[in-house]
Amino acid sequence: GATGSVACQIARNMGCRVIGIAGSDDKCDWLTGTLGIDQAINYKTQDVAVELAKVEGGINVYFENVGGALLDAALPNMAMYGRIGICGLIEGYTSDSGLPGPARFDQILMKRLTVKGIFLPDFLAQGANYYAPLKAWYDEGKLIGDFDETKGLDNVLVAFERLMRGKNLGKVIVDGFPRTSVQVECLKLFYKKMLEQHSEYRHTPLHKYFRKPMFRIALAQDRWVLRAA
Repeated sequence: GATGSVACQIARNMGCRVIGIAGSDDKCDWLTGTLGIDQAINYKTQDVAVELAKVEGGINVYFENVGGALLDAALPNMAMYGRIGICGLIEGYTSDSGLPGPARFDQILMKRLTVKGIFLPDFLAQGANYYAPLKAWYDEGKLIGDFDETKGLDNVLVAFERLMRGKNLGKVIVDGFPRTSVQVECLKLFYKKMLEQHSEYRHTPLHKYFRKPMFRIALAQDRWVLRAA
């Protein structure tokens, strides 16, 4: 996905050996070929736990955005004192009752693991600190991303389904360009109110782009960052 691919590239740029997990051969080929990570596992055709068990010394850092069976595959294959950052648990988002487990919860104790939740609003005020190095990597071609674009606000649910079913390759976005003066004025008012209620946005380089009448409605802010570059 879009978030995981950025995490892979940051880890690669920092000198880590990187193993990605994706749901198709095309995505795995994109990870190893285009992004240049060391290995990719297709969780639909391969046994993730078996593949991760081959990692010599265990996994030092695991970035979690899915949960469920993938988290259970990773836990027993973590290195001692390994770290897990949980950014999302998408496998349970469409469940009415939630997901059981994790079944291998005991490994957090036995491996002395550190598990931390990562939630974007907690770090908005630090955005300026990250913009410069990420921008430098982007300019050097070391941070890239594809976009899975759907046209029209009336197709938002189509885009959402693509995201939840893993049909997308890259960031899922909806082209919601305002085409009338009324739409532009409504957008300006929306951003004004947002900035009034969420002053933390003013501390990031993104705030100036929120005031522009041209926009893309996205499931995250990545498109705005890349366009600004």
